[in-house]
Amino acid sequence: MTAPSRKFIETRLIRLDGDTQPREQIDEATVADYAEAMRDGANFPAVTVFNDGSARWLADGFHRFHATRAAGLPTILVEEHAGSRRDAVLYGFQANIKHGLRETRADKRRKIEVMLRDAEWVSWSDREIARKCGVDHKTVSAARCELVGRGEIPHVDTRTDSAGRQQPAARAPAPADIPQKGKSADSDTLSGQPVTESTEPTVEVNVAPPAPASSAPMQDEPRLYQEGASVSAFMLVANAIHAISQISERDRNAVTAIKDLQAAVARKCAAIGMPADAEVERRRAENAELREQLAELASNLEEAVAEIEVLHRVTKADDQIKAALTEASRVNEHNRVLEERIRGLAGENVEAIRLVKSWKRKAEAAEKLLKAKG
Repeated sequence: MTAPSRKFIETRLIRLDGDTQPREQIDEATVADYAEAMRDGANFPAVTVFNDGSARWLADGFHRFHATRAAGLPTILVEEHAGSRRDAVLYGFQANIKHGLRETRADKRRKIEVMLRDAEWVSWSDREIARKCGVDHKTVSAARCELVGRGEIPHVDTRTDSAGRQQPAARAPAPADIPQKGKSADSDTLSGQPVTESTEPTVEVNVAPPAPASSAPMQDEPRLYQEGASVSAFMLVANAIHAISQISERDRNAVTAIKDLQAAVARKCAAIGMPADAEVERRRAENAELREQLAELASNLEEAVAEIEVLHRVTKADDQIKAALTEASRVNEHNRVLEERIRGLAGENVEAIRLVKSWKRKAEAAEKLLKAKG
């Protein structure tokens, strides 16, 4: 893979129309702050672009890019990678997890939908999509079920996991599980099919007991045997019809109970001025939001636990720190004594040099005196 290059290029050469922006919207206040800092001469990190040979797609640094334009600067420092628009999308999704403004739930939802609406990425597993988007896999699963139920994305029978293996997917949600627009909760439907009352009649069959054995001639025995077989057949048919009538009655009771329950739900929704399907959608949206909040709380809890562990290690090291400070004080005192001795020796050295110079001058004077007398 070719290493990325860093250089300044004109902002007009960078494309923003490839749906590579991972956020729902740009924070204008952040752009204004960045632009003001740029006018004051502040240097910002390079933005990331992907070059597919015909266009440069902005992958990371959208706020810095817009701030550069707002500050009136014609060029911007970029880190350019070789890759496609789709590479830029995935890079931006990952980059936003690690730095920049904290993502909102709308930002996370946007990233999930971008991947689920893609013809290739929709076949990835929920866990792999969650890893790319920085969310919990249950959040991806809920969004997938919602979009499949509304017919906005296809259901895939197999999904590709992070190791590239094909794994069987869960079954597609049944139509009865998904609220249908234009149908109220009290409509006479069961599993998407109209419910009709059973019209099978209850048949009563009176079967006479078999006649007592007679002293008829032997030639009448075949006829009597046939009559006995017919009676047995009629009894079997009668029992079967009775069982069917009981099953039909249970079905009617079940349908009635379901209709009563649907009517109760419809009345409750009507009492608060909300249709039944809207109530279901609202509850699902609330559940998805709660799941995302729980995921955020879990992440915050992990960070807090890590900070507590650091503080615990610091607390345990207090005794070691005290011992180190004591040793440092002892070493400092020893150094102070040595410095005083060095200063004393330096003074003695200066005095010795002064005496040597004095004796040297006296020797020179004596030598001159001897030369003058001689």
